[in-house]
Amino acid sequence: EPDIFNAIFEFACTRDVPLTSHEEDEIITLLRCSVILLNFYFQQNDPARTVICYKRRSQAIFLADLLQKAVPEAKTIFMYRDLPGFYDSVINVMFSGSYWRYYFE
Repeated sequence: EPDIFNAIFEFACTRDVPLTSHEEDEIITLLRCSVILLNFYFQQNDPARTVICYKRRSQAIFLADLLQKAVPEAKTIFMYRDLPGFYDSVINVMFSGSYWRYYFE
């Protein structure tokens, strides 16, 4: 889960003001450079690699349009989880695997 995508989400999607065209262009450039650097890392470790997959956190869905603009040649698949499984996973992480704790806190 590369954190660069989360940092971009925080900047682009959690503000009250829409992005300006200049800000959107900068984010697209940042996304493009981030993907190039991540791919370079993986291809240096395994030059025969032809497919690279990234697991992003759920917030990345809100960057889908910008990612498409940044890397239009990429094949993109977004997988969705069902709500009960997702919620169970979040609670598990928040409470360090001790499910009984969130009933009392």
